[in-house]
Amino acid sequence: MVHKDGVVKVIPVFVISLLDSVDRRLAISHQLKSNGIEFRFVNAIDGRKGLPQEHIQEIVQGAISFHTARKVSDVEFACALSHIKAYRMIVKENIQWALILEDDAVVLPDLLSYLEEEYFKTVEFTSLIYGQPARVCRFGKKHVFNNYHSYLIHPQRRVTSTGAYVLSKSVAKLMAENATPVCEVADWPHCFSDLARAKRCRLLYPPLLEWSTAESIIDASGRQDVEPTGKRRFLGVHIPPARRIFKSIVASPRKLILTKLPYTIAK
Repeated sequence: MVHKDGVVKVIPVFVISLLDSVDRRLAISHQLKSNGIEFRFVNAIDGRKGLPQEHIQEIVQGAISFHTARKVSDVEFACALSHIKAYRMIVKENIQWALILEDDAVVLPDLLSYLEEEYFKTVEFTSLIYGQPARVCRFGKKHVFNNYHSYLIHPQRRVTSTGAYVLSKSVAKLMAENATPVCEVADWPHCFSDLARAKRCRLLYPPLLEWSTAESIIDASGRQDVEPTGKRRFLGVHIPPARRIFKSIVASPRKLILTKLPYTIAK
């Protein structure tokens, strides 16, 4: 429903953005305002020069992400904590549903219809964007609207992105209470697998948003790789790290129940 001032009545929209990201803020503001979508900024925690001291107790220092096999950098910790900040706002203000965006998301035309018609209410968490081909559960596909379908997210397959997603208050509460201390990248907090296992989260395909061509803050700040330990060999044969062996064993049966979604945008 459109009000007289041109504002469309939809669920609250939170945009996570650093205070000094002026160009990004202008870009996302123009996109949302041109669609009549009201929003507010969540001032992101800045980890580019090290994580602020008041947040150290909320992380596991030196943590290595299970999903990326890299050390979680200060910028990645700050990103995760910024999303947790938004979750706490949702709970505190008793907001039943909310859309969370990062400031480098690019809005596509069908997002407004998705929000106006409240198609998101079929599940408590829906990821609206992802940055690479995604593997999701082959079974449980549901038609949402037009040519859009939603797929169940597998509890051990990282396919989500913090770029854009809709969540309910109950999920925001779960994340706010259980996502700290942070030991994973923001895309997959350690409590998210429980949501996926309970079939409370889905991925929408095709995506309703896409990424800006600008370099991400995390990429610009550099990622922290695990220190190399040298190749382990037995009788001249290279032995991969235990982490990789474990992931390979676990992944084998999963491949039978997963399907691959290419990264394409609806036309």
